[in-house]
Amino acid sequence: MALAALYALRNIGDEAALTAIMNLYTRTGDSKVKKCTLYALADFESPKVLPFLIQITVSEVDVEIKKSAIYAIANKDKDATAFSALKNILASNQDREVRKAALFALGNINLPEVTTILKDIALKDSDSELTKAATYAIANSSSLVAQAALKSIFTGAVSKETKKAALFALSNLDMKDKALFMQEVALTSSDVEMAKAATFALGNSNDKAAAAALSAILTKSSKIEVKKAALYAIGNHNTTEVREFLTQTALNHNEVELSKAATYALSNAMEDGDLSHLLKILKEAKDLDVRKAALYQIGNASSEEAVAALVSVLDTETDSELQKAAVYSLANTSQEIAVTALIKIMSSDASGEVRKAAVHSLGNMDSEVARKALLDLIQNQ
Repeated sequence: MALAALYALRNIGDEAALTAIMNLYTRTGDSKVKKCTLYALADFESPKVLPFLIQITVSEVDVEIKKSAIYAIANKDKDATAFSALKNILASNQDREVRKAALFALGNINLPEVTTILKDIALKDSDSELTKAATYAIANSSSLVAQAALKSIFTGAVSKETKKAALFALSNLDMKDKALFMQEVALTSSDVEMAKAATFALGNSNDKAAAAALSAILTKSSKIEVKKAALYAIGNHNTTEVREFLTQTALNHNEVELSKAATYALSNAMEDGDLSHLLKILKEAKDLDVRKAALYQIGNASSEEAVAALVSVLDTETDSELQKAAVYSLANTSQEIAVTALIKIMSSDASGEVRKAAVHSLGNMDSEVARKALLDLIQNQ
């Protein structure tokens, strides 16, 4: 009832309501109620609120409550006093989580000095968790100043994780020539991890130029891991054109690793329940490893159609490696027909390795029928 009354008072929003909420915070020993009062106080415009919140950040011992007070301060996004309070918290508090909260809160303060402070921390602080937090906080703004700061962090940060954070932060901004910037990093960086990060950042971007940039990376990069990253990133874009492109890459590329990567990328690009592209790869791919990759992705679908396709492989294929891949893929499904098929394989004239794979797979399935079949196998030995 106290929480219901608290939210009702927040909606009323007058001085009497404010006083009642502040008194509730002071009286209660319940941390949940304390955090809810701080959430409510963030909506009040009274000049009494900010000093009250600042005092809590100084006197409160509980880190979670202190963080809630910091987030409430951030709601006063154009207040120079709030800005000053958050700077003081950063300077005086040694707790990492409290400092991270202050950094994210600073990112919500709409003052020109904020980006300079956050950039300085991202470039100079020795704690990589804080440098990443400062970097992401800058991305709350899409201003040219913020974009320049993030590019500087990418260039100058010591920590690789902070550099990656700058790339992903940039990918979420409304930035001119963003795709070209990421493409250049992916193609020119001598650090494979950084080139991959730029590529994946493109995959998360809604920029219309991202598709062309990813295609350029796939074509021009000399690094196989970056090319694979480009295929996975392309797979994040769920369109008919992407599905067809990945299918043709899987079938026709002269590098098996890239054909496999295209097959795995298809799992992200597929429409719900549509296995047609994976079935095409399974049927037409010339390389055994590519066909196995298709089988594993079909198994992850866990649909009746997927199970039927895997059972068909067991019935029609003679290659033991392909049969084993189908067996292990069946184990990923929860369909009873899969259990029946594995029991059949277990007692068939298939190779010993395939039958052993069927036994292992049945042991991993949450099925009473599978359990009984395994018990019968032991008792009949």
